[in-house]
This record gives sequence, C-alpha cells and structure tokens, in this order.
Amino acid sequence: MNILRAPTDTERATLGSLILDKDAAALGFRVLEPDHFGLPSHGSLYSLMRELYATAGVIDIPMLAGRLEIAGSEFGKDYLERLCNTVPTPKYMPQYIQELDLARFRRRIVTAHEDAIKALESGEDDKARDLIKWAIERSYIPESDTVEQQTDQALETIETEIRGGIVAAPTGFAALDSKLNGLRGGRVYTLYAHTGIGKSWFALQMALAAGRSGHKVYWFPKEMSALEMNIRLLALIAEVPTEPAKLRKSTNKQREALREAAEIRKEIPIVFDSRKSSLQEMIRTASALKGQVRLYVIDPIQMVTVDGTKEVYDEIRILMREFKAMALDTDSSVLLVSHINREASNNWDPSPHTMKGGSAIEQDSDVLMALARKPILEQPDSIVPAQLTIHKNRGGYPGRISLSWNGLIGRYEESESLVAH
Repeated sequence: MNILRAPTDTERATLGSLILDKDAAALGFRVLEPDHFGLPSHGSLYSLMRELYATAGVIDIPMLAGRLEIAGSEFGKDYLERLCNTVPTPKYMPQYIQELDLARFRRRIVTAHEDAIKALESGEDDKARDLIKWAIERSYIPESDTVEQQTDQALETIETEIRGGIVAAPTGFAALDSKLNGLRGGRVYTLYAHTGIGKSWFALQMALAAGRSGHKVYWFPKEMSALEMNIRLLALIAEVPTEPAKLRKSTNKQREALREAAEIRKEIPIVFDSRKSSLQEMIRTASALKGQVRLYVIDPIQMVTVDGTKEVYDEIRILMREFKAMALDTDSSVLLVSHINREASNNWDPSPHTMKGGSAIEQDSDVLMALARKPILEQPDSIVPAQLTIHKNRGGYPGRISLSWNGLIGRYEESESLVAH
C-alpha cells in the first residue's frame, strides 16, 4: 500500500461538508490547512474556500465557482455540486479531519525521513533530528472532551430529564407516549406492518400530534405525492373519508369540516417533500434545517436510494447508520416506515425479521414497532381490533398497545390501556 496516496474520498467529503454545514465549516476552517489535502488541486480549492469564508461567512457555490474560474482552476460549479452530492454526512467532520491529519502526518514523516537520510549522509545529524521533530510537532490531532466535561454533560442531561425539560414530541397515543416518553431527539423509530394495514396512516397520526404541539415535521413520502399526503392530512383533521367515491357522496357538514380543516392545516408545521429520493439529498436537507425540525419521517425506507450500492442489505445497513447519525447530528427524531417481505403475508402479526433488511433495521433502531390488524375482506367501513407491539425500546421496556381501526374515516384509535408484553 502506498501510504503517500491521498485519501481522495475523505478529501471530497471534507470539502463538501464545508459547503453544506455551518458547524462543519466552523470546525474545518479553524483547524485545516491547505497541506492537509494530498491532491494539490484540492489544497488550492480549499485555500479559495477559506478566503471566501473569511469574507462572506458562508460558502456560496456560484460565488466560489466564479472565483475558481478567475483563478483558472480545473474545477467548476459541476464539481462543487458533485462534492455536495457525495458527502455521507457533515457530522463526521471530526473524523474527516483526523483522517486527513493522519495522511498529512504520514506524508511529512516519509518526506522528513528521506531528507533526514540525505542529511545523515552529509554528516548533518542535528538537521536530521530537527526534520523528524518538525514533522511530529506540526501534526494536529483533535482532542476529545475531557472526562470532566463528559461527566458534567451527563449530569446536566439527567437533571434536565428530572425537571421535565427534555423536549419530546407527543405521538398522539397516550399509552404509547407513556411507554416511549414521547418522540425524543437523537432516536430512530421504526414502524413496520403488512401492506394495506395503514402504517402510513398511523405515522401520519403521530406526525399530526407532533405538529399540533408546535413541533416541525418534515416528511419524505416515497410512494405518494406531497399533494396526496396533504389530502390525507386534511381528511384526518376533518375526520372524513378520503376515497374519491365517498368524497363524492360527502354531506354539507363534511365539506364544511374539510374547509375548516384546511384553515387548521395551514397553522400546523408539517412539510411533505416528495422530490427528495436519495439518502444524500435527505441528509443535506436535514443539515440545512438543523435545529428547526423535531421529527423526520421516511416512508418507506426501502425506497430511499444510496449511491454506489447494489445489494439490498448493504443499502439498508448504510441507510440505518446514516439516519441514526442524522438524528444525533440534528437532535431530531427519525421515524422510518418499513415494508415486510411478501413471504410473511400469512402471519398477521409479523416479527422484526420479516422486514426487508430486517436484521440491519432491528439492530440500529432505538424503537421497533409492529402494527397489526387482520385483513378486512368485508365491511371495510367497520371498526376492527388492532394492536401495536413494541418489540424493542432502548432505555425502556417492550409492550403491546390495544388499538382499533376505524375504517369509516381511516384512523387508529386507542381502545384499552397498555398491556405488559
């Protein structure tokens, strides 16, 4: 292995993170130097970026592209956009810096070693020692928080929890809130069920409860358009059916309820964004909205694309890792809606391993919930028993919540209190 080879992927991720995220930029421009980049072209690009950041406080792609053109750089706007598109997550900036610093350290050691040999051959022993010392002393490795800092942070979090100061969004189901203590920042929640059971409806009810409490919700729908999701939301608020045949038969009272729901909906901070299809686009969105969004919903996770992967399991594993990092980085809750395998269709209450990519999802989810009700072959407008099984609850206990499905208006309702699992 050539230890002088530049870690080009890390260099690209670093440069892209500097553009995408203000926290990554603040850290990167504070500690990185042009010679951290093994490719001279990347070092030159970084120098221009640092100059622009010093004057403008942000990295604007069109402005940077203009400066690159004036400087006669081989890079342009297209390359800058590709840098942003290939960033796993800006959260890893400290790791990127460590890797770049290690690569620079190796380059300096090898170069100093070669120069030291020449100095020794010339009888310049002191110069040889100074060369090695210079290479070592000029290496930068970011320091971790001290034990004291970490302990103080842990105690502060515990005291905040005791005072009830930890911000958590409600789920809309009292028994579920009791079990989970609400939807909390930094956690990944996975909801899975058979097709047609209404898992998206259940997730939408959770989102509506969070939005009504003033928490901003950002939903990435992969199987429906933003318009379809808004129609569902209006129907949910108005408690009217959404099927076209039923809407055509709606009463004046139901139509008035829909108009009132539209006014209420305008005050509820839920955004549906069906244009984003890739993991990278979702992470960039979350990074730009850092500190503003409490709940992200991805529905379903299996339809999110990941660049450079071919195997479904590898893709799910990457998605779970990055969505967890996104939750931690933005201090938000991430709700994933998951499909199950077709071969599990005979089991009306599916276990976690029936999910597509189940082992990876089960491992990296903080909370794992299965929604179940028996298929309704007749009288679809009836009210039927249902249940939500909490198979995994990090920091809590599993359990089962008794629900009912109201087929007339398409919503889940609590029917009994929580039953221990």
